[in-house]
Amino acid sequence: MVKLKIPSKELQAFPHPTTQIPTQPVTKANISGLVAKKRKPVGDGRDIQTNSAPTQSNQKRIKPTPDSGASAQHLSKSESDKENIVTVVARSRPIAKSEATEGQGKQQMTIEAGRNAPEWYADVEAKQKPVRGDLQRIAHVKTLIANCVAAVKEQKNQEARFTELRDKIHEMEFYPILSQLLIKKSKVLDSEGLSQIFDGANEDIFPWDIKSDAEYLWRRWMAGDIDGDLMRGIEISKSDKRTLYKLKTTYVHKKKSSNAVGENGLMNGQWWPNRICAWRDGAHGEQEAGIHGQTGSGAFSVVVSAAGYDDKDNGEVIEYCGTKSHDSTPTKSTSLMLDSLAKDKPLRVLRAANKKSKYAPEEGIRYDGLYQIMAKEILDPSKAMYRFTLKRIEQQDPIRWSGVEKRPTRQELMERMVIRRLLL
Repeated sequence: MVKLKIPSKELQAFPHPTTQIPTQPVTKANISGLVAKKRKPVGDGRDIQTNSAPTQSNQKRIKPTPDSGASAQHLSKSESDKENIVTVVARSRPIAKSEATEGQGKQQMTIEAGRNAPEWYADVEAKQKPVRGDLQRIAHVKTLIANCVAAVKEQKNQEARFTELRDKIHEMEFYPILSQLLIKKSKVLDSEGLSQIFDGANEDIFPWDIKSDAEYLWRRWMAGDIDGDLMRGIEISKSDKRTLYKLKTTYVHKKKSSNAVGENGLMNGQWWPNRICAWRDGAHGEQEAGIHGQTGSGAFSVVVSAAGYDDKDNGEVIEYCGTKSHDSTPTKSTSLMLDSLAKDKPLRVLRAANKKSKYAPEEGIRYDGLYQIMAKEILDPSKAMYRFTLKRIEQQDPIRWSGVEKRPTRQELMERMVIRRLLL
C-alpha cells in the first residue's frame, strides 16, 4: 500500500471496508507495490492553464518495489488552480483499520465491512414494507454468493456460478426499482451481503474482477449513492450545434475534487460514458485537456486517447507526449509532467475510446490504475516537445480491456445506448 499525506479536514465519510488512511508523504521509497489506478495540442485540449515552470529531472527513475513503503458548459472546466490538494491512499484490498492525524491530536477510525450500518439507514422507517418481488430480486445476490462458495467446495460448476454472480452485480447497479428501503431490507450491505466477496471468510475464492465490482457497488450504496443513471447529477441540454453538460446544482452528492495524488477513491476499471462523469467523480479534473495537475504539485492524472500525438500504448508501459510549445520553453502541461517526474509522484491513467489501442475501452473513458513516470525524452527541442515513459505500478488488478472482466460491461454499454437514443 502506498501511504500518502492527507489533511483530516479533507477526509470524506466514504465507507471503505477496513480502510487505512496514511500519514506519510509519497516518496520514491514508499510507493510500494501500488502500481495503483484528451488532450489536444494547443487547440486540441491537451494543454492546461496553470502557472507551473519547467523542472529539471533525471532521465531515468528507479522502478517502485513491492516492499517500498463533448465539451461542456459546466461549473468549472478546470480544477487546476481552484482547490486545495487532497491526497488519498491507493490500495488494492481492504485493510484492517484507518488512522487520521490532525494537528497534535490523533483520531482513530475503524470501518469494518458489513458491521457498521450506513448513516442513511436511520432515515428508513422500520415499519415500511417493500414489494416482495423487488426485495427478492436484490437479495438474490446473497444466494448466488452462497452458490459460488458451494461450487468451489464441491469442485463443480464453478465457472457457471461465478458468471451468474458477475452478471448479477453488473445488473444491480442499474435496477430501476432501487430504493434505500429495498437495500436496507435486503441486507446486501450487511456482513452476509456483498462484503462477503471482498472482505469475508471466503474472499479468496472469488475472481479479482468480481471482488472489485462488488466493492465498488458496496462503497457507492453505503454512501447513499443508489442512483443507477450513468449521467446522475449531470444536466443535459442541446443547442443548435452541440450537446451541453453541467453539474446540477441540486445534485445530492458533492462533486469530488480531482486534485489528489493516488486513486482518489476510484476502483481499477471504473468506467464512465463521457468525461464530465469522470470529472464528477474526481477521476480527471479537465473536460478537454489530457493532463490535469496543479502548479507546484505536478500532474494528478492523464487521459490516453486518439488526440493525434505520437503516443504509444503498450498497456503496462505507455509513451505519453506532453504538448508542443511555440519555442524551447516547455508548455504548462509539459511542466506538470516534468514536475511529477522530478518528485516521483504517481499519477492516475485513464483511457478514452481509441481504435489505435487494443487496451482502450470501446466507448467512454476508463480508469486503469496508477502509473509512475520513469523517464523522459525530447522529440523536438525547438518546440520543447517531450515524451514521457509511464510504467504501471505493480500489485494492482490487471487492466480491464479483455475477457470476462472487460469494462465497459455489457450492462454499461446497454445503458450508454439508452442515453445516446435520448440525445437524438
